[in-house]
Amino acid sequence: MSVEKRGRRLIQAVQRAVQILDCFDPPDKGYSLGELSSLVSLNKSTAHGIINTLVECSYIVQDPSTGKYHLGSKLLEKGLMMLERLDVPYPVHPHLERIADKHQNTAHLYLYVAGELYCADKVEAGSFVIISSRVGSRLPFHATASGKVVLAHLSERELRVALGNIEYTVFTSRTISSRAALEESLPGIRSTGYAIEDEEVEIGAYSIAVPIYNGRGLIGTISVSGPKNKMVAIKEQVIHDLVETASAVSLGLSARPRNH
Repeated sequence: MSVEKRGRRLIQAVQRAVQILDCFDPPDKGYSLGELSSLVSLNKSTAHGIINTLVECSYIVQDPSTGKYHLGSKLLEKGLMMLERLDVPYPVHPHLERIADKHQNTAHLYLYVAGELYCADKVEAGSFVIISSRVGSRLPFHATASGKVVLAHLSERELRVALGNIEYTVFTSRTISSRAALEESLPGIRSTGYAIEDEEVEIGAYSIAVPIYNGRGLIGTISVSGPKNKMVAIKEQVIHDLVETASAVSLGLSARPRNH
C-alpha cells in the first residue's frame, strides 16, 4: 500500500519499518514484540513480519535469552559510513579529549547534516553528567548553544528554511520559545563567533559552542558543557580554547583529501 504526501508517493510498509526503528530511544533499550506493536499501533502479526525482515537485514537483533529486540549492527555500519563520508569525527576526537580533560567538563562534536544537527562524538570529564546529550541524538536548534551558533552562520536562504522547520519545544523556563526571540539572538552570536546555552534544555547545565568548517563550508560545532557555576567562572578561558581548537580542527579538515 502506498500513500501520497506533499505530492510524493510513500510506501506504507517502509514507513512502518522506520517507525519501529524509531522506537529504540534510548538506543540500548530492548522491546518485546508486544511492546513494539503497541508503540507503532500495529497488530502483532503485521509488526512481527516487519521486525523479522529488519532482523534478517541486521537492522534489529533479538536477544535469545530475553526474546527482546535491540538495534542491530547494520545501523552502526551505516552511521559510520555517513560519518566517514563527512570527513570528520576521527581526527576531531583527540581535540575533544584535550579540551574536556583541561576543563574537566564534557566536550561535544555536533554535525550539521541535511538540515539537522546530530551529536557525532562526546568526551566526558569531571563528575557532572550532561543527561540531554548522547552520540547519535538530534539537537534542538532553538534551545542549544550549538544549534544557535549553526543558525547564526547559515546563509540567508538556509536560515529561512531552518527557522521555518523548528518546533519551539519548551524544556525549561529559560528556553527560547518563539521564532522572533531566536532571530533576535542571532546577530550577537554571529558577531562574537560563539553561542551560549544557559539552562535552556537542562536545569543546572551551561554550554558554549563555536562553529567548525571544512573545505566546503560549515559542518557543525564543537562545544564544552558543564555545571553552570563552574562554567561561568571559566567562561572566557573556555571560549578562548574553543576558538583555538575550532581553528585547528577546521584547518585540518580543510586540508584533508575529500571522499567521493
